[in-house]
Amino acid sequence: MKVGFIILITLHAFIHFAGFAKAFDLKELKELALPISKPLGLVWLLAGILFLMYALAFGFNHRYAWLIGFLAILTSQFLIFTFGKMHVLERC
Repeated sequence: MKVGFIILITLHAFIHFAGFAKAFDLKELKELALPISKPLGLVWLLAGILFLMYALAFGFNHRYAWLIGFLAILTSQFLIFTFGKMHVLERC
């Protein structure tokens, strides 16, 4: 069960890395339809790194794994809110 959770968190990190790749034109991603600015691309990168750090910390039972996970979730939620808001404004 623990290994499955770590794999899930790692996959989530790679989704965030895709946002970074799109922002810096490292890869064309048609699945991510909205444009991503370079500053927000760095936030996508930060979220991905935090999720990878959390996966490692959780796997090694680090004392502050929960804090890293909390910061990763906050960063991810910021991106969801920002891009959800942009998506709604784009439809108007």
